[in-house]
Amino acid sequence: MSNTKTSSLFITFDRSGSMGIFQKKTVIDGLLDLIAQQENIEHIVLIMFSTDCEVVFNGKTLTRKVIETHFNTEGCTAMNDAFLKALSYTEDDTSDNKIILF
Repeated sequence: MSNTKTSSLFITFDRSGSMGIFQKKTVIDGLLDLIAQQENIEHIVLIMFSTDCEVVFNGKTLTRKVIETHFNTEGCTAMNDAFLKALSYTEDDTSDNKIILF
């Protein structure tokens, strides 16, 4: 039996209009790099928010294509809604560690 603990990563990601000042490639590269630095991630939930929030990924391997498809800057910032949605996903998660990236 392994002593390695598994982790779930819950990401709330701003795609509001103010994020439009950053180069899309730079933002996506940064997110993917941050994910790659995590250890033993077994489950990822990506919630993107602007005027509203949306779960755009719920699975094992988050790809660049998924992020690029959904990272279109627009609207206002529903930060509180996104954070509460991320918390709601942690309630039923059974992994040893839960990480919320905001």
